[in-house]
Amino acid sequence: MLSIALLVFLFAISFLFNATPFFGGPYTLIAATVLLQSGVNPLSFLLVCIFTGLGASLSKSVMYFIGLSAKKPLQKNRNVLFIKRIGVNRGFSVTLFIASVMPFLPMDDFLYLAGGAAKLNVLSMLEISIIAKIIKSSIEIGTEILGLKGISELTNVNPVEIGIISIVAFSVLGYIIFKIDWEKTYEEAMKHVRQLTQR
Repeated sequence: MLSIALLVFLFAISFLFNATPFFGGPYTLIAATVLLQSGVNPLSFLLVCIFTGLGASLSKSVMYFIGLSAKKPLQKNRNVLFIKRIGVNRGFSVTLFIASVMPFLPMDDFLYLAGGAAKLNVLSMLEISIIAKIIKSSIEIGTEILGLKGISELTNVNPVEIGIISIVAFSVLGYIIFKIDWEKTYEEAMKHVRQLTQR
């Protein structure tokens, strides 16, 4: 049975790993390992998903306030201006939800950074992220439990080593995504969608 102290630890790990800009540490991998050691049952799985999801989502306020404090240098950035224009639309909420659920890519970091610079409503953003991150935790932790069991039967790879490789990969991907012109990419995607629908 999981203790309150262990759940608070998982919340803290999830918060810290997700509060580091563009640097998603393997918090779900740690949670999956803890569950395997403690014994997996429906209640413990649900509690771990809720605590890690809350930690991961609430930490995004750090990115928001970084964007808010850096508003002046960022306010002329074309990506920030783009987010400011679409921030009041339902499409932004859907985009934030999808970005918060997506594995591997720290897209929600960019949305919170731009959202802070554009002074969007952080509480509305967090409401979306809490639901999304709990769903993400349940998917990733469930998958990783199965994966860890499979890997342990086939190899002697340490989960910590896998986590370090993941952190490096996420950092590189985060830098690449930050250099992308979101508005141009969005317009190109919409152009292709229009072409497909006209056929």
